[in-house]
Amino acid sequence: PEESTFNFALMYIPAENVYYETIIKDTSPGEDNSIMAHAFSKRVIPVSPNSFYAYLQTILLGLRGFDVTKRADEILTHIERLNNDYALMAEDLDVLGRHIKNASVKYDDVAGKAERFGLAIDGLLRPLEREGEGDGPETS
Repeated sequence: PEESTFNFALMYIPAENVYYETIIKDTSPGEDNSIMAHAFSKRVIPVSPNSFYAYLQTILLGLRGFDVTKRADEILTHIERLNNDYALMAEDLDVLGRHIKNASVKYDDVAGKAERFGLAIDGLLRPLEREGEGDGPETS
């Protein structure tokens, strides 16, 4: 494991009959001093020609599962980063919305004042216009 290997080993026994004799027939019920028990205590898994492929496939599936878990952690990290970016953008959008609302309210306020100002000017000009109508030359 210090050299980036697994913490177990497969011990290939090249003949099924030898595998059977050493692994299956070796144990008596209740015994812990069998070859299989000793091998497992040393993290060694005896395999036969028939079981070797199955063990390799199991290891491969485990590695794929580990890779998926690793990728899932990366994906979650990216999603968390995106979530933080979204929160900052939503905050900026909220501030912008308040500014637009304030600008709209202020625009409506100033537009009302401008209309009243215009009406006041019109109110001042009307009497002057009426007086100006009577100042023209008289015709007989």
